Amino acid sequence: MTGLEDLSGLNAIADELGDLPLALHLAGSYLKKYAHSPKGRAAALLAELRKPDLLKHPALTGSAATISPTRHVLHVGRTFAISYDQLKPEDATDALALKALAHAACFASGEPIPRALLIQTLKLGDDKALAAEDALLRLTGLGLLDLEANGALTIHRLVAAFVKDTSADAEAFATVLDTLLGEARRINEEGYPAPLRAWFPHLRALAEAADRQNKKQVGSLFNNLGYHLDMIGDYAGARAMYERALKIVERDFGAQHPNVATLVNNLGSVLRAIGDDAGARAMYERALKIDEAAFGPDHPDVARDVNSLGSVLKEVGDYAGARAMLERALKIVERDLGAQHPKVATLVNNLGSVLRAIGDYAGARAMLERALKIDEAAFGPDHPNVATDVNNLGGVLRALGDDAGARAMFERALKINEAAFGPDHPDVAVLANNLGLVLQDMGDYAGARAMLERALKIFERVLGPDHPHTATVQLHLYFFLPE
Repeated sequence: MTGLEDLSGLNAIADELGDLPLALHLAGSYLKKYAHSPKGRAAALLAELRKPDLLKHPALTGSAATISPTRHVLHVGRTFAISYDQLKPEDATDALALKALAHAACFASGEPIPRALLIQTLKLGDDKALAAEDALLRLTGLGLLDLEANGALTIHRLVAAFVKDTSADAEAFATVLDTLLGEARRINEEGYPAPLRAWFPHLRALAEAADRQNKKQVGSLFNNLGYHLDMIGDYAGARAMYERALKIVERDFGAQHPNVATLVNNLGSVLRAIGDDAGARAMYERALKIDEAAFGPDHPDVARDVNSLGSVLKEVGDYAGARAMLERALKIVERDLGAQHPKVATLVNNLGSVLRAIGDYAGARAMLERALKIDEAAFGPDHPNVATDVNNLGGVLRALGDDAGARAMFERALKINEAAFGPDHPDVAVLANNLGLVLQDMGDYAGARAMLERALKIFERVLGPDHPHTATVQLHLYFFLPE
C-alpha cells in the first residue's frame, strides 16, 4: 500500500509536471522500473525534476526504455519539438512567434502572463500590434502557449524548459527583465499596487533567476519586490525582500554606498510599520550618515532620510526633534523641486502631523490643506496620497470639535484606500479606526463598534496581537466604548 508520504510525493511530481499526460506516464514508468532503488523513490525523482535541466532526466527522455504501443520510444522534448519545428524563422509571423515564445519562457511557468505585458517585452511599434497578435495565435494554435479566458497566456513548465534549451534568442531574458523591472518601478512610484499584483509571481521568478545568474539588476529587483509588498501591507514579506536586497547591494557596492542607504531607509519604513520604532530610527540614522558623507547636507536623498527620521521622532514623542528634521527636509525639497511638487506635499503633511501633536491645530490645518491641494493637483482626487492628507485633516477637525467634518474626511479617505488597496489593508484599518472614534464622539455606538471591530480584525491579522495599533483599538473597543 502506498504510504501518505509517497502519495504526497506523487502529487508533488504531478504538480511539477503540470499534469502533462505523457510526462506523467513516463514518470510513473520510471518509478515502477526503479522501485527497488533509492533513485526510484518519489522524493528522489521530485528533487531531480526541480532542477533546471529536468528535460534531460531519464524519466522524461525515454532512456528508461519506455516504449509506446506503436513501438516508438517516448520522449517529452521530442514531443514539443514536433510543434516547435513548425515555426520557420524565415517567415515574419513565425519569427515573431519564436521571439514571443522565448520571452514567455522567461516568465513564471504556469502563471497567467498578461497579454499586454508579454507584447510589451517585444518592443514593437503600434503599427505592429496585429503582427504580435498573429504571432500569439500561432503559438496557441500549436499548443506551445495556453490561452486563458481573459486573454492572458500561460506556458507549461516543461515547454518553458524545452524553449530555454532550444531557443537561439540570447537577449530574451535581459529584455524581459528590463521590461518588468521598469514597469515595477513605474507602478510603485504611482502608488497603486493592483497592476503589479497581477503579475507579481513573474517579477519574483525573474528576481530569483537573476540572482542565480548574478545579474546586476538583482538588488533593484528585490528592492522593488519589497516596496510592492510593503505597499500591500505584507510587512514580513517586504522585510525579507529588503534584507535580501541589502545583503546583495552591500556585497556589490560596499556598506557605505548610497544604494545601501536607499535600502536601509526602506527597511526602516517596514520596521516602523511593524512597531519597531527603535529599529527604524537606527536604520534612518544609518542611511542619513551614508548620504551626508556621499552627497553633503543638502541633497534630495539626504532630505528623504531626514524626513524619515523626523517621522519616527514624532512617533516616539520627540516633537521638537521631529519638527527640526522635517523643516530641514522641506527646505531642501522646496529649493530643488519647487513648492508644488508631491514630495513637498509629503513633507508638509508630516509637518502638519507634528503641529497637530503639539496642539497647534491652526498651523496643522494650514499645512494639511496645503498638502491636499498639491496632491489633488498632482494625482487627482482619488490617490492614496490624497487619502493620507484627508485622513490627517480629519484628525485635526476632530481635535477642533468638528465631528461632522472629520467624519466626512475619514469616510472619503476610507473609500479611496479601499479602492486602491482592497478592504483588508492596514491603511484601511487605520481609517476604520479613526472613523469609529468619531462615530463614538457623535454617539453612534453601533457604527463605532462595527468600525473598530473591523480595524481590530485587520490589525490582528497583519500586525499581530502585540502591535501598538492593535492594543489601541482593543482599548477603545473594550474599555471606552459604551455597550
